[in-house]
Amino acid sequence: MKITYKFADGTISEVEVSEELGQAITTSRREEENYERKMRYHCPISIDQLEYQGIEFADPDTPFSLYERKLKEQEQKAINDFVMSHLTETQRRRIQLTADGLTTREIAAIEGVAQQVIVKSLQAARKKAIVLKKEFEKNFKK
Repeated sequence: MKITYKFADGTISEVEVSEELGQAITTSRREEENYERKMRYHCPISIDQLEYQGIEFADPDTPFSLYERKLKEQEQKAINDFVMSHLTETQRRRIQLTADGLTTREIAAIEGVAQQVIVKSLQAARKKAIVLKKEFEKNFKK
């Protein structure tokens, strides 16, 4: 049995192989072509489709969705940096301790103040963060 190979540069090569090996190669090629056809049918990713359906329907690891995710991460980092730069040093420190997993009781023990002081400080920081986030979005996201 002769098997034909077509190369990218346009050259064609024929190889004589046994009938058994030829059938295996032919079957393998057929299965590969069927799989590729199936993938084109079930997983089409195109710019037109993304525009029509939106980025949220795209495969999470397509270049488009990775780019979109990266933009959102950068935007969130910019908002966080903006908010944190407008908080007091005490509020930033307490938020960081909370983010590190400490409870308000543990933070109060470290700083030597009542737990209610920490709770009120964090509440004030959250309220201020909400206002600052809205201000950031209004002024910088146009």
